[in-house]
Amino acid sequence: MPTFQASIKWQLNVVSNKIADKKVLLDTLKHPNFSIVKSKESFYNMWADIVLQELKRIIYAEIVEFRFSFKHDTDEPKIEDHIIRLLELYSPGQIYCLFWMAIRQADNNRTSGTWGNYTYHHIDFILKKVEETESKKQKMNEPIKSFDYPRNLNTTLLTNIFFQEVARESNWFDNRIPGKELVGLHDKKIPFYDDLKDREVQTFNGLGIMEINYYYFTSYGVVINDGLVDWLFADEKTLYSIAQQVGFSGTEDVSESAYLHLNVPYYIHEIYSTRYLLSLVQFLVDSEYEQYLPPKDAMYKDRLEGELHDNEHIPF
Repeated sequence: MPTFQASIKWQLNVVSNKIADKKVLLDTLKHPNFSIVKSKESFYNMWADIVLQELKRIIYAEIVEFRFSFKHDTDEPKIEDHIIRLLELYSPGQIYCLFWMAIRQADNNRTSGTWGNYTYHHIDFILKKVEETESKKQKMNEPIKSFDYPRNLNTTLLTNIFFQEVARESNWFDNRIPGKELVGLHDKKIPFYDDLKDREVQTFNGLGIMEINYYYFTSYGVVINDGLVDWLFADEKTLYSIAQQVGFSGTEDVSESAYLHLNVPYYIHEIYSTRYLLSLVQFLVDSEYEQYLPPKDAMYKDRLEGELHDNEHIPF
């Protein structure tokens, strides 16, 4: 079966004043390095912003898993502010540890009915538990453990490109961000990341008018049959991994719309964030819709999952 790179034709519509040779320019875009960063400060800020977005994805997944809710418009900014403060002191793995412990402590308090007046302020209670855990560790002079990146999530494509090709740092999750240029992080957004983030639908607000005949889960996403066709709900990283295995059909377009033409027996309408997918899974599990894997789909599902596993694709 042809690979992703071998099954498409590249058409470069980018002009550079510094690189006239289009072959060299294409190689630079395919394999970026530190030269794309204009300054050391930009490099540190890009590092910090990518780590911030990864931690938000991880923490949101934990919050959804334990069925806490974002009840106020200020909830997400509060989490972001808290992460930024912690990034000045701890590694991403340590921050993940603090939130991991806090969310489970909050869940225990909720179950026992000992969380006071926080019934409608879930995020405030979780952040309170983070502060209490951090303060307790400091008073007892105990180090905060550094957790590994959760195996049930994927790092984004941007994260992989930045740390593999630009920063060349494989242990970024265990190490603190180098440099001290974290001030004003809110105002220093990375356009490339924002563009990539905009490609994924971020928030689950139901499935609208889509009919659900049955659904099933795979390591590469959620499949919903509407009575006529099968729809695949997956994130950008997963679709990219699938593209490497199966290629495209009927298009040479390598923009985000190219995923609509993946050579798979599914219809793909959008690209979805991990947070969206976790909410969708919870919605389906709690619903009365039938979870069913037709025999005709089982063989293809097993084959694609095997190919992705062989190429080290971790399920979403």
